[in-house]
Amino acid sequence: MAPESDLLGFWGEYEAPTHVRDLTRRPSGGLPAYAHTPLPLAGAVRPPKALNSDPLVLGSPWVYSNCRQRSCERLRHLERGDLILFGSLVGRAFVLDTVFVVAQAIPHGGAGSAPQVAPHVRHLVLDLVKPGEYTLYTGASYAEPVAGMFSFVPAVPVLERPLGFARPPAPASLQSLQAMGVKYLDAPQDPWQAVAEAVLGQGLSLGVGTSLPG
Repeated sequence: MAPESDLLGFWGEYEAPTHVRDLTRRPSGGLPAYAHTPLPLAGAVRPPKALNSDPLVLGSPWVYSNCRQRSCERLRHLERGDLILFGSLVGRAFVLDTVFVVAQAIPHGGAGSAPQVAPHVRHLVLDLVKPGEYTLYTGASYAEPVAGMFSFVPAVPVLERPLGFARPPAPASLQSLQAMGVKYLDAPQDPWQAVAEAVLGQGLSLGVGTSLPG
């Protein structure tokens, strides 16, 4: 089935300027209290203490750059086809916001380093990383999967659910994860399939591509 284009809502990290819409309720049941619409990058003023977006799932390619790599060396040595699940511990459940499949690894040294990347990746990611030893990973896409796997975000059309949705919990087999924790799996393909089926089973879509704001 070919992807369809729509205005999607999804959970994700994005540290650049946004327009914030108050959803006029206290967060409950995992639902969001605010919705952010990214503002155009052209002419945007970077705050003095700006953070980088990691992972970055706007534009192409999607990238993961540095989170937890200082304290966990193995995260700097992932291989093509490895699976990363980004999310949060809510109550006693690990809930998902990004499913990232590694396509390519690019060593870098943080701000001031010079790997060949798209300008928006440098602006939103690398220029805001403290100097050190890291690896920038690009995500496998729907158009160019790795071993049948591609990166995606659980998503819904905004007009269908204007007040957002609760992040889906990971399958039970992956619920031993801890907040900000790392767990290694020998064969990522089966967990990837389980995660994709769990997301679809909750009436959500697999968001496989996004546009840069503006």
